[in-house]
Amino acid sequence: MQIASETDRLSVPDGLLDSDEASFLYAGHPYRNHLAGTVDTLSKISATDLKTLHSQLMQTSQLLLVVVGNLDENSLKSKIAASFGALPKGNYQSSAMPLLKFSAPTATLTTKPLNAVYVQGVFAGPDFNSPDYDALQMATSILDTRIQAAKLKKDISFQSQALLRRQRASCGVVSFMSENGNEAAELVQEQISVMKTALVPADVLEGIRSAYITNYYVENQSSAAQAVILARYELMGSGWRNSENLLDRLRKVTPADVQRVAREYMRSFQFTIVGDGGKINTQLLLAER
Repeated sequence: MQIASETDRLSVPDGLLDSDEASFLYAGHPYRNHLAGTVDTLSKISATDLKTLHSQLMQTSQLLLVVVGNLDENSLKSKIAASFGALPKGNYQSSAMPLLKFSAPTATLTTKPLNAVYVQGVFAGPDFNSPDYDALQMATSILDTRIQAAKLKKDISFQSQALLRRQRASCGVVSFMSENGNEAAELVQEQISVMKTALVPADVLEGIRSAYITNYYVENQSSAAQAVILARYELMGSGWRNSENLLDRLRKVTPADVQRVAREYMRSFQFTIVGDGGKINTQLLLAER
């Protein structure tokens, strides 16, 4: 079933785009290891491999338990001790995650007979625990909004998205799918340039920040979602308590912060392209402004 799922993922442009991207974007980096596996690696796994890995992972030094809810603390502790107390501690120690670094923009094309061209550009971001991460979160949200607004203003229709990946060695992503790749590439590059050259108006920043915070509350109403946030901060080295002041940190981001991180990080994009190469001039992607 897992092999069939991976095969299906690679049969569609978006899945192929992600696979091609990972092969060179994360070359030599721990993130290169696809957690769901590949068709090649999955086909080689044996029952003995699974048992060995299970015994290696079931050590308290490799486990993180997060509980969210209205529970009695003493009762919970006794149940945890009964369930996990006999496990060996092990000697696992977390290590620093190397940041992604790109020295120049690149573009890699996988030719497919498609009506539209699929493009995904990635730029290296700061450590998840860096103060710049919060400013870049706002910057990518603003970039996404500006691209959407520019499409409406110019009456251009194509799918697009800009976001910041939530990982220890962060990276920003700008992607689009269009039947007119050159037109889309020009528009996207234009908006990236605006992020670097002009201060975002304070009221625009406040509006996007408010929308982001509102969406944050909506997405994290459930206990399960809150547990994910606590685990993310703990596993990424910041400590779960820092998740509680995220919104305060975002409220402190200024227009100058947004422009500064745009200039520092939105460069040396690594572009992956899937589709008909004749539908896009890669030089439009590589010519940073």
